[in-house]
Amino acid sequence: SRALIDKDLIMADLGKVETADNLAEMADFLIRMDNVRWVLCLGEYDGSLFFSIRTTHRKAHAGIVAQKIARGSGGGGGHCMVAGGKIDAPEKYEEKVNLVKTRFLKEIKRPGFKGEPLAGTNIAAAC
Repeated sequence: SRALIDKDLIMADLGKVETADNLAEMADFLIRMDNVRWVLCLGEYDGSLFFSIRTTHRKAHAGIVAQKIARGSGGGGGHCMVAGGKIDAPEKYEEKVNLVKTRFLKEIKRPGFKGEPLAGTNIAAAC
């Protein structure tokens, strides 16, 4: 219910999570959906904003995308198709979430994201 989809891209802000691993687990789940090529999951854990990226593009350099998203505010890294990062002390959570989303969309060259709730789509019904 917290995931938005636009074509082949899903972004999900999970809010407060019990562990940062919850974000990676959700990203792993969402990337397996039909026709999904990119996933960004975000959430707050232990006073920081964490994010997890998944892609089906073998040469996407998701780790570099994560580094660029977190630059100046935290750290990120990963591999070609799997990555993640942390933004330190999100005192303004929504502001930090918007920053991460904006940087992510810029890096994957998808600035016109018009997300609709995943819960109401045919792709969600198939799960």
